Amino acid sequence: MQNTMIEQIRDNCLENLENTYASRLEVLVSEDRYDDAQSIVSEMVVDDESEDSEWTFVDDMSQYTDDDIPNLRWTEIE
Repeated sequence: MQNTMIEQIRDNCLENLENTYASRLEVLVSEDRYDDAQSIVSEMVVDDESEDSEWTFVDDMSQYTDDDIPNLRWTEIE
């Protein structure tokens, strides 16, 4: 089955995020900064063995200010 455009964008974003984390971990470990590396790992690892977990992919929201956040309306794309 062919991925939809949003699935392709999601996959690309997740791959970029994965590569960014991996690169940062390599630097931290090479500098013997194991506690910092462990902190990053604890943020990026999901410890959920449930097969029916549902994940939400949220677009970049960095352009919004604290004043904008209460006014956001969330919708689900099928």
